[in-house]
Amino acid sequence: MVRAGLLVALSVLAASSAEAGIITFNCKAGGVPYRLILDDDAGTLVSIMQGKETTYGVRGIKKEMGTLTVNGYVTGRGTDYVLVHRFSPTITYTYGNGGQRVDSCSTE
Repeated sequence: MVRAGLLVALSVLAASSAEAGIITFNCKAGGVPYRLILDDDAGTLVSIMQGKETTYGVRGIKKEMGTLTVNGYVTGRGTDYVLVHRFSPTITYTYGNGGQRVDSCSTE
C-alpha cells in the first residue's frame, strides 16, 4: 500500500513537473533525507521518508512578496509545521510538548 502510494506520488510528480503548482523539497532530519511534495493548486503536502509516505494536513498556503508559506499538521502525530520558501527553504516542526525542530531543505 505504501509502495503503491509512493509510486502514484512520483508518477504525478513526473507527469506534471513542468506545472507551477508542484514543488519538490529535499530535506534532512538528523542526517536522514526525506522529500516533501507540495501541490499548492490542490492544497496537499506529502512526505516520503525511508520509503514511507505521510500525508500532511494543510491549514493554509500563502504566497506573498516572493515568499511561500505553508502551515498545517503532521497527520496522526500531534505535530504542527510551517514550511517557508523564500531563498533557502526550511520546515519547522512544533511538537505537542512545545519542542521544535528546524530542517533545511532545497528544491529540485
